[in-house]
Amino acid sequence: MKRPLLLFSLFLIAGIYIAHIGVIALYIATAVIMLISIPVIFHCKDKKYTIALSSILIFFIVGAAEFTIINKINSDKFMEFCGEEVRVTGFICSEPDFKQSKTIYTIKTDDIIAKGKSYKVNGKLLLTVPFKAGTRVFVYGMSIIVNGKINIPDGKRVPGGFDYKSHLLKSGISATMYAQSDSIEIGNSSSVNPLIKVGISLRKRITNTVKLCLPKEQASLLNGMLIGYTQDMSEEMANAFSDAGLSHLTAVSGMNIAFIVFPLLFVFKKMRLSQKLSNITIIGILIMFLFITGFSPSVARAVIMAVIILMGQLLKRETDIFTSISFAVILLLIYNPYTLFDIGFQLSFGATLSLVLFYKYLKGKLDFKFLPSFISDILAATISAQMGVVLISAMYFNKISIISLLSNLLVVPLVEVLTILGIVMVIIGQISIVPAELLGLVCNSFLSFILYVTKISSQIPFAVIKIATPSIPGFVIYHTAILYLFWLRPTYNIKLKPRYYVISIFAILLLFVGSYFFPKDMRLVFIDVGEGDSHLVVTSKGKSILIDGGGFASRTDFKHNMGDYTVVPFLYDYGITKLDLVVSTHGDDDHLQGLLTVLKDIRVDNLIIPHNMDLKPYASLLGLAGHQKTITRTCKAGDVIGLDNDTSLKILNPVEGIKINKSPENNGALVFKLNYKDIFVLFTGDIEKETENILLENKSDLKADVLKVAHHGSATSTTEEFLKAVDPKIAVISVGKNNSFGHPANVVIERLKNRNVKVLRTDIHGTLLMRTNGKDVKVWKTLGD
Repeated sequence: MKRPLLLFSLFLIAGIYIAHIGVIALYIATAVIMLISIPVIFHCKDKKYTIALSSILIFFIVGAAEFTIINKINSDKFMEFCGEEVRVTGFICSEPDFKQSKTIYTIKTDDIIAKGKSYKVNGKLLLTVPFKAGTRVFVYGMSIIVNGKINIPDGKRVPGGFDYKSHLLKSGISATMYAQSDSIEIGNSSSVNPLIKVGISLRKRITNTVKLCLPKEQASLLNGMLIGYTQDMSEEMANAFSDAGLSHLTAVSGMNIAFIVFPLLFVFKKMRLSQKLSNITIIGILIMFLFITGFSPSVARAVIMAVIILMGQLLKRETDIFTSISFAVILLLIYNPYTLFDIGFQLSFGATLSLVLFYKYLKGKLDFKFLPSFISDILAATISAQMGVVLISAMYFNKISIISLLSNLLVVPLVEVLTILGIVMVIIGQISIVPAELLGLVCNSFLSFILYVTKISSQIPFAVIKIATPSIPGFVIYHTAILYLFWLRPTYNIKLKPRYYVISIFAILLLFVGSYFFPKDMRLVFIDVGEGDSHLVVTSKGKSILIDGGGFASRTDFKHNMGDYTVVPFLYDYGITKLDLVVSTHGDDDHLQGLLTVLKDIRVDNLIIPHNMDLKPYASLLGLAGHQKTITRTCKAGDVIGLDNDTSLKILNPVEGIKINKSPENNGALVFKLNYKDIFVLFTGDIEKETENILLENKSDLKADVLKVAHHGSATSTTEEFLKAVDPKIAVISVGKNNSFGHPANVVIERLKNRNVKVLRTDIHGTLLMRTNGKDVKVWKTLGD
């Protein structure tokens, strides 16, 4: 009761989160809270408890209602224009985001003309314009008229994967649009928020000054450290900072605010300004800093807390850190409930709370006589912050930096000096660039050292360990344990008898180990990888088999393929860090390429490829398999692979001695039946009718309950005779949304429907999940009905 805002913020978070889960969860949670709270409120004699409980209930309902209403409004704003060619009039409401081959703008719409009618629509959409030499760049506040097609982004197409729709909704963006620059006209008016315009102008002046004074890499690092501007930072550089545990250097937060506030307080004191004028001036500067940095949640949190402290000094009130944090949470979430799901918000508050709760205890434990105080400070701060964010980070990136303690120990002592030098350099640069460049030489030495430490740290073997996405029970157990061990127990001198520790450890082991012995179904996942194939099988005994890995035909590197974007993240989210078997049905990029990342990032025990297949497309994959000591073999018709006592793969194609000249890559693909008890699943790769006819002539046992339709539903496959032999109950088509190949063919869909086969498509239903007990099959869709 001493910190009511703490409770209010927690219930506001609960309301938003439960509303995010879904309507049913919201109804149940609301009913439970009301059933518990209302009787207590009416029968409680102490009014302060009645007020507190009523407020808790109100904050929960406000959070749930606000998220539900805003989500509904924003989601439906452009729904009636989805897929339509329209004419949009609006204003550029943010800085352009420059990518390699395109420029992205956020447009605040005013009018939309569709089918000859004009509609007043106030919303935001994301406009993508291809970038080429001579293309005009549109700036903040400019009025534009765009002709193009409005698209509504899909939600999460892969469980645990990236939710593009929610990502855009965090910024109030409801739709996307693609247009060539010559289809954009410039209007006569403008719409400008003076503070935002000043913030953008100052941001440009800061970044340009830094770029003039420093080499490219050093400039991108300092711009990130000063104002969180990381557009110029390469992907390799960002990954290196992440692996070294130094990403926080470019995430502007409380440390940066402190480097602004304390020097200013010192200067204003020397200038003999009154505390009132000094604090008010600093508050104004911090608010302007918010506009410069673009209102990132971590900056907003730090600024709000700093403003509370400064205001508290003016009002002669001592501020409470938990109340300040809670007030910042409430303010940010009331302003935008989507902020709760922003990783910057979660990491910023997680690190701040951890520092507040654990730093003092850890500092006391690390205060050894032989250890300098500044080293114990850095270690205590780093460990404290990491304890609070390690699982949050693992949920998003599936990795933990082991080297972060060492890298932070080497780098953090330089950050304060470097930040202050950088600020001075930028200020001097507004007057004269020459002395700024001289100061840049000093900054460059520090920045180069940080880059060197980052590079070396990230490349040390086992600097980073990859882990599966933490489960909810694991997340709760971990945070409960650290709260008890590093805060509750030392703060309140709680002493439990040893038997309680033993009971707790035994219960946790029982929870996790017991799940392995519990009877399980076999699971099948048809992963939505666009125009490609990738399927996962997890047997009832826990064996994991990945069939193909998706891919893009125009890309052949590790950094930009479907394995990196979709397949590997999905496997980690599904709790898989090792694959017992990987099956590559054939060498086409849309099946093979993603497997490169899979073998690079995940331990694979066995790999099989088709017998007598051209090995040129497999060169990179086989090289990786050899490097990772993965056992590789070829398979042909007649081979049987036992997965466990109840599950096996029977290979049906390629047939030895038969070579098909037409589409040899597709027709030579592996075809096999997965058998689990009484259930059969037929995987057909990209075979065409020539191979289907051979399988029929050889009287292959094709009967299956589930058919993975060949070649993405192409008209060159799935003949009437083949479909009759398979006689499936369920047909799955792995196909890309709005693909240019015309997949799936209408004739194939008609054949399936005429045989009363349940047709499931990844372009419509997203990733498909199936479970079977060996007698029947249950299906879950990620999208659709």
